[in-house]
Amino acid sequence: MKAKVWNDNIYPYSEKFKGDLIKIEPNSFIEMDYDEAVMFLGTFSSIVRDADGQATQASWKKLRVEPMGKPSDNVIKSDPNKCIACGKVLSSQAELAQHIFNEHPEMLDPESKAEAVANLNKMKIAQGKGR
Repeated sequence: MKAKVWNDNIYPYSEKFKGDLIKIEPNSFIEMDYDEAVMFLGTFSSIVRDADGQATQASWKKLRVEPMGKPSDNVIKSDPNKCIACGKVLSSQAELAQHIFNEHPEMLDPESKAEAVANLNKMKIAQGKGR
């Protein structure tokens, strides 16, 4: 997804970012990939000071990121059966619970672990595999 990076300053803004010199004229914008724009917004650039030691307005980073496209484009769609620890996609929530319990027990606190064991046992009984 693309985004507009606006310079709300009355002075042009330039900064070296990932090896490229980025220049944005006053009260205008450039287009960037949304993730790159957020990273660019978060980078630190040194402040230029005048003879009295005060920061010059030209060095102020007065930028904002405006996502382009529909709001639904900004939503990250994920598979509800995907393990967030290793990225493995399983066929059901029950398989995901079993996978997390077996492969990533460190992710569960003691209460969650006890609850997971109880839920897994209930699922096995419901599927006719338990007892």
